[in-house]
Amino acid sequence: MTGQPQFSSGYINGIVLDPANLEVTFLNLYTGWVWTQPGTCVTNGSNSRYVTDLWQTGWYVYSDSPTWYTNCNGSVNYSYTEFANVAFCYVVYGTYVPTWVYYWPIQLQGWQNGSLYGNFYWMIGGSQCSSWLKPTYQMNRLVN
Repeated sequence: MTGQPQFSSGYINGIVLDPANLEVTFLNLYTGWVWTQPGTCVTNGSNSRYVTDLWQTGWYVYSDSPTWYTNCNGSVNYSYTEFANVAFCYVVYGTYVPTWVYYWPIQLQGWQNGSLYGNFYWMIGGSQCSSWLKPTYQMNRLVN
């Protein structure tokens, strides 16, 4: 069906787990876009994001820089987000050295040919307990 508009959508989740497998940081990006076969141009796009942390255990968003846009090439959604926890390591080592989790960046892109692309880059550091954290991601296509 050449020249027919198509709608596609998908999401990516960036997740960091603590030693008890609790989600201490979570970032979700969604994109939906209308493209025309055979992949000539994206004519409409929508993006959203959701960010949360396990604040009950001391995690919080330290800095956040989201960006999204749509042009003929695609619908793009990405975020540079940094989480911190000053108390994460205190129980074991008795020091208030911050533990950091950076999504640097996490990104999701819907292209003019209908393909969905995602990247999940992270850095975990700071306290000596940072090695206890486990990063993971999920990316799924929702429509088309």
